[in-house]
Amino acid sequence: MPVLILDINDPKAPLNLCGKFDCTIDLDGRRSSTFNAFLPQSLAEKRKSHLHICVGAAVTALDIDLGQSLVKGVRYQSVHGTDVNIYHARARREVILCAGAITTPQILLLSGIGPKDKVKQPLKKDLPGVGENLQDHLGMGIMYSVPNGDSLHVVQKSRFRAIMELFRYIAFGEGLFLAPVTQLSILVDSTRIDDSGNIIPQESLALHDLELMPIHFNYSDPPIAFDNGIFSLKVGLMRPASRGSVTLASENPLERPACDLAFLSDPADYVVMRKGIKLAKRIGEKMRERGANLKDLYMPESESDEDLDAFVRKTARTTYHYGCTCRMAPENDPRPGVVDDELRVHGVLNLRIADCSIIPDMISAHLQAPAAMIAEKCADLIKTDYA
Repeated sequence: MPVLILDINDPKAPLNLCGKFDCTIDLDGRRSSTFNAFLPQSLAEKRKSHLHICVGAAVTALDIDLGQSLVKGVRYQSVHGTDVNIYHARARREVILCAGAITTPQILLLSGIGPKDKVKQPLKKDLPGVGENLQDHLGMGIMYSVPNGDSLHVVQKSRFRAIMELFRYIAFGEGLFLAPVTQLSILVDSTRIDDSGNIIPQESLALHDLELMPIHFNYSDPPIAFDNGIFSLKVGLMRPASRGSVTLASENPLERPACDLAFLSDPADYVVMRKGIKLAKRIGEKMRERGANLKDLYMPESESDEDLDAFVRKTARTTYHYGCTCRMAPENDPRPGVVDDELRVHGVLNLRIADCSIIPDMISAHLQAPAAMIAEKCADLIKTDYA
């Protein structure tokens, strides 16, 4: 089985491992979001002369000088519908686009940047890679029925327990509300799993493409009916071969774009998920052997390829780890890139992208820390350019 590691980010750690997550929780037991960590109230007050935050607004398009392929600013409007005016923010130097892997390509397409047959006209820059290569960590889970006390559902079923746990958290910074729903990650290279779902005792030289997470909660989406508590073993596809796309559903910037995640469109993803489900079942069997009170609740009919594939199709869900729609790569790459290695959009001056859309191919990790890393790197690049 994978080795238990205290720090899963240790460069010396094996590639197949089991370890606890790093969580952004401060010393008072409260979530430390990127907003609180990077822009606390004290810093916002200190910079209020040159920091302006416009809430309740949506970008409608970038303001581009067509003759020079130069971004001059941003157009935006209210999202509430009572104010139909279009406003303009002028950029003295650059515009940094960081709207995420769904909305960043939408804004580019609305601005005339992207595949020439998919952008809002007039075309400003033909960039075939915009909105392509959408990837996500597809997830699904097998589930067991467990006693209520062994599941986080206990706070749903008992109002007294919920109030007690809330009091423990507020008063002492402890209890069920202190801990995240998922705390443990099992990372595995699927080529090191045999056809029976057992780990081959040989160190892998490849990045893991599977993540299993024990979750004391109902992982199905939409949730299945249940009577007792639920223990789930989530199986996540970390290096998907399937790729989807983001395109315009309309030219209305307030309307959501058309997103095709294209889950399981590449047959190679089924092969990895079959092994992940088998490994999850072997882990459940070992837990039973050691006394865990687990009763099968939500499982494939058998471990045949057909039944496993049917179960994956039935239960697959997003984990909201969207990326790669404005990937960092040369413009003429076989899978065309959108930004260079300094996050600048190819062929468009004064425009950078700093979010998970620039990831070239989906990484074998959750995207919270990489998103912050991309932003910090972008800040360093800007400081270097304008020092």
